Amino acid sequence: GHDVIIEAFEDTFGAGENVKLIVNCYNPFISNNDEWVERYTRNRPHQVHVINQRLRTQHDLSRIYQMVDCGLFPARAEGFNLEAAELLAMGKHCIMTNYSGHTAFAKEAGARLIEIDNTEVANDGVFFNSTDPKWEGNPGRWAELGEKQLSDVRYWMHHIDGFKNGGVLNRNNKGVEFFRKNTWEAAARTIY
Repeated sequence: GHDVIIEAFEDTFGAGENVKLIVNCYNPFISNNDEWVERYTRNRPHQVHVINQRLRTQHDLSRIYQMVDCGLFPARAEGFNLEAAELLAMGKHCIMTNYSGHTAFAKEAGARLIEIDNTEVANDGVFFNSTDPKWEGNPGRWAELGEKQLSDVRYWMHHIDGFKNGGVLNRNNKGVEFFRKNTWEAAARTIY
């Protein structure tokens, strides 16, 4: 959902507003990282900070998490989304699709949800390619992110920013409590 993130950010916040978007978009499996860096910084280089390199340690990632107020995950499909789970466990707010792997924890952990109405053929030209012969007759599908979902993202971004500017953006206690009970160890014991 990188395309949705930058569009919603630019639609929601003016160029002069005191708001910053931090994007950790490094992905060693794709070759167009530089295209995303350019797209994110094209119009608002003073408001957008892109991290386009592998972070060396989990401590580096934790420092970034501590700086942000809210995570934004308008994913078309997601296996689990460890980044969102980590942010919620730290008491941060998250805006995310109520679809795919996110449904395992998003609602119970206090995320702001983007509702999905439709799906579409999954085609990103890298990992999902509907023209690949192995998909013939049964292409994979993922969430369609249309105008309604973009509107939801804008709404929640504006909402969270309003709480912050009003001095009432509290810790997301639902996220902390959910992940205090639902640890990796608890999952392993349930499976075992």
